[in-house]
Amino acid sequence: QDDSPVSNAGSAYIFEKPGGGWISMTESAKLTASDQANADYLGQSVSISGNHILAAAPGDDENGSSSGSVYFYEKPGANWLTATETSKASPYFEWFGTAFFGCDVAIDGNYAVVGSRAAYSNQGTAYVLFFDGTSWEKVAELSASDAAAGDWYGFSVDMSGDVIVIGAHYDDDSGSASGSAYVYVMPGGGWVDMTETAKLTASVGFMNDYFGYDVSIDGDVIVVGAHGDDEGAGDSGGVFVFEKPGGGWSTMIETCQISPSSPSNGGYFGYSVDIDSDQIVVGEYGNSDIASDTGAVYVYEKPGANWITMTETAKLTTTDATASDQLGQSVSISGSNIIAGAHTDDDAGTSSGSAYIWT
Repeated sequence: QDDSPVSNAGSAYIFEKPGGGWISMTESAKLTASDQANADYLGQSVSISGNHILAAAPGDDENGSSSGSVYFYEKPGANWLTATETSKASPYFEWFGTAFFGCDVAIDGNYAVVGSRAAYSNQGTAYVLFFDGTSWEKVAELSASDAAAGDWYGFSVDMSGDVIVIGAHYDDDSGSASGSAYVYVMPGGGWVDMTETAKLTASVGFMNDYFGYDVSIDGDVIVVGAHGDDEGAGDSGGVFVFEKPGGGWSTMIETCQISPSSPSNGGYFGYSVDIDSDQIVVGEYGNSDIASDTGAVYVYEKPGANWITMTETAKLTTTDATASDQLGQSVSISGSNIIAGAHTDDDAGTSSGSAYIWT
């Protein structure tokens, strides 16, 4: 919601770890779009892989009101300081209207996946893009075999190598807005227009669980958040782990469910999730242990040979926590570093926002 150059045009910021460690960090660069306009919301979703950054502007009006666009940035030379966009992509279908193309994005190497949850009357769709060394081009459109209006398929996306996972948290298989997630495996000849390899649901799902609101994949493990799950308390939330079985994703059922050690009403555990290797991080932005909606972040580590017996390794909060910070609205983990967003933190003004790093 950055207002430079115009209201809610949006922006994205790059931070690079300095020699003295994260504690001495200042921003390396600020990314904007060459054609930014009111309410583009550049930066609503971002992803980085190596020297490539993908930042989405789902409010961009390229093909109609809030049709959406995504912008690619490449590291120029030794640092990001002078980075400018290298290309722009907009919806690839005959849909000239609200699509929110870029509501979520993920990039891995020379491939990217872009969700467009409002396309086709909020049925949603997603696209795979490939970087050929010069520009990013669409190579495939992904869809659900049981797609229906209002599913919001593509609201959350992630990819790891040859596998993509896409959330549709308004899917109704186990009741209204119980939610689902879809898995796609790249065929031998490369990505093509296709329907899912497997569909993931909770073994016990209910109305308004919102399973698939956030998804993450690393290698052979998929993590799915369901922040409306009521197992511990009303809207306490839950997270589901799926590990690829020997027969492939098509035979998948959940490996285990994670819940917070002290579930609370309106905690929304699982609103954000991420996985890296044997560690899972989960955001619970409604946690009120310190004050109302200060939020919290949980870390889980794979115990021994499998995930089934997992319990929480750590619960993270901040030293300056105040009411309504909503820590855990977004989380990410890479190696020994965790970052979590608190987008309603007030350090630089009401809801100016902050992000916190743990090592």
